[in-house]
Amino acid sequence: MIKWDYKIGDEIEYFDEDKSYELTGYIPINKTSGLDFNPNWFTEDSKHFLKTGHYCSAPKGSVDYNAYWDNMYDVCAKGKVSHGYRLTGPNVFFLNFWRMKLDSGINGMPAIDGFPAFLAFQYITFHYIELCIKLGYDVAFMKGRSMGYTEMMGSMIACNYTVLKGFRSVITAYTQKYVDGLALKVWNELSFLNQHTDGGFLHLRMKIDKSNFKRASTVDSTGNEIVAPEGWMSEIEAVVSDDPDKLRSDRDDQIYYEESGSNKNLEETWLKGQSLVTRRGRKTGTLLAWGTGGDKGDAIGGLKDLIYHPIKNHILPHHNNFTQDSTYQLTALFQPCWKNAHNTDKRGYVSQEDGSKQFLKTRERYKDSSKSLMRECAENCFNLNEAFSEASDGGFPEEVREAVMQQKMMITMGSTKVKIRKGRMEWIRDSHDRRIHTGVNFVDDPTGHIYISEMPLKDKDGNNYNNLYIAGIDSIDMGRDDTSESNDKTSDFCIVIKRRVLGLMNEGYVCYYKDRPKDIREAYEIAYMLMMFYNCKANLEYTKITIVNHFKLMKWNNMFVQRPKIAMPSGSRSKRFIIGTPATEVVIKHELELICNFVFDEGDIPFQEFCQQICDYSYKNKRKFDIIAAIGQAEIADEDMSFKVPRAVEDTNDKPLELVGYYTGRDGYTKYGVIPQENLLAHDDPGIANYNRWLHGGDIQNEVFHGYHGVK
Repeated sequence: MIKWDYKIGDEIEYFDEDKSYELTGYIPINKTSGLDFNPNWFTEDSKHFLKTGHYCSAPKGSVDYNAYWDNMYDVCAKGKVSHGYRLTGPNVFFLNFWRMKLDSGINGMPAIDGFPAFLAFQYITFHYIELCIKLGYDVAFMKGRSMGYTEMMGSMIACNYTVLKGFRSVITAYTQKYVDGLALKVWNELSFLNQHTDGGFLHLRMKIDKSNFKRASTVDSTGNEIVAPEGWMSEIEAVVSDDPDKLRSDRDDQIYYEESGSNKNLEETWLKGQSLVTRRGRKTGTLLAWGTGGDKGDAIGGLKDLIYHPIKNHILPHHNNFTQDSTYQLTALFQPCWKNAHNTDKRGYVSQEDGSKQFLKTRERYKDSSKSLMRECAENCFNLNEAFSEASDGGFPEEVREAVMQQKMMITMGSTKVKIRKGRMEWIRDSHDRRIHTGVNFVDDPTGHIYISEMPLKDKDGNNYNNLYIAGIDSIDMGRDDTSESNDKTSDFCIVIKRRVLGLMNEGYVCYYKDRPKDIREAYEIAYMLMMFYNCKANLEYTKITIVNHFKLMKWNNMFVQRPKIAMPSGSRSKRFIIGTPATEVVIKHELELICNFVFDEGDIPFQEFCQQICDYSYKNKRKFDIIAAIGQAEIADEDMSFKVPRAVEDTNDKPLELVGYYTGRDGYTKYGVIPQENLLAHDDPGIANYNRWLHGGDIQNEVFHGYHGVK
């Protein structure tokens, strides 16, 4: 008895390839599950054909012949169960009837025609598609190059045409080239079935047999088409949808969007397609869109939206951890290239560790050519960030992305000497009174969200530096507890710490924290602790200044820089201390220029996530790139403090404190600033009167005394 993770009737919010589903009979085939699975249980028919040249050895028209083909129609429509495992109908058809070009296995020899081998990731995909269909969802997926998905989709089209009466499939793409590419594969398959199944899967096309439209039908003696129920009447139409209005019909059962990453009209044709597979508010058909890693150009935007926002687009989400840091995400279906490695086991499965080795060797060859390396990573992708890394959507210039991608690969391959530490911040408490904080410290913790490549630098005497570090913050106003779980557009709080130029030491980023805690005050406190740790101030966006109010409430004073000059109104002479940089187009474009300059100046970027966001950045979707926003704040603040040279903090214990406040100048006018020493001796000066009161433990009156010069 199979113990299903999801039984029939259970609510299915997403597809998890490591869980079992009774609805389609899906059982995972991985390191720990499906260990006794044998693909030979499902490929007997193709093996018999290769051995004998026939699918059924019984004479045509005999009882055994009819029984065999009746069973084949049933199996290819409903699926096949063997030894407790089930393959979907299209998967069975793919393995036993679909002919495709295969690697000959001999260097220098051309590909040969044959039947595909069973591969676990393709088994996953067929089940995912059937699950979507049964639950009323549409389908979208992204994958690496040469993983056989066009062949799989062509096989599904041919299968449905062959075994399902009256089924209508539509092939569509933005260009004739892409439409013809998939359609020709299907037409060749229909010819194979007509010629090599001894009539079992033969379907004549007496009425419509065009290069872009085929219908399985016969005609009577008068030349009229025999329609259902006697006629088969399944059909396939290939449509170029460079104009969304070209996608039209009375009804469609499935619409296949070939090369969706190159379809400029995908958003419009997808909406048009939804109307063609819906009747009176009920889903009657399915849309299927897919793309390949490395797709370029502005046309990629439509597919990215489908992949990254499945819920919005009524696509069954795929719960997976195919990410840079192995954190889980909900996207449309994604299958990484390493699943298609040559070293699969007899079940068609390969682990990530073993499968990745083949592709990492190839990446190693390209490590000195950033452009080639970037292309290789995009086409043979391990995650969606790599898959979309060459998509141009108003991001950074190609030369910037190439340089950063090369840096990312050096980090991935361990070619850099920088060790990244992951952890959390904790308060250092007074030994006598634990309520009193005397400092902060970094603690290594694999569950933490703080990444550090460099601890705060000190001079030869162990003193901290002033103005050596600057922080940039992309803040948020709400934590997870304040945000709807269905909102997939929420961003994280992010603070980055940049080390400015010091002597011959290059500038670079040394630390970042990125998270959306349940209580946003936790993020604010961590930011404050990091700023204390690196003895720095921060710049942040003006529209997200709830953090400023929190700092004031907690009396964490003087931790933010003044609004940079680039963001001040032209000709403004205001002396008021304004916190926050407005996110105007001029300011954002300037921030992006500064980031480009930082990359060109070979600034240190030791973090993979920094590199990936630079490669993926889209100006149109800039709100999704919290690290880039934080870096931009740090860069613009660094530029504004270019006149401030990093210096070690001097020991001021033996030096008199300089008072800051209002005093009477020699000209008799009241002024604000550092109170001159001569005024400290003048008993009639209002500033010294308050100073004397403070010195002897009294209250400062009239808000005259404001603090100490050079001391936080």
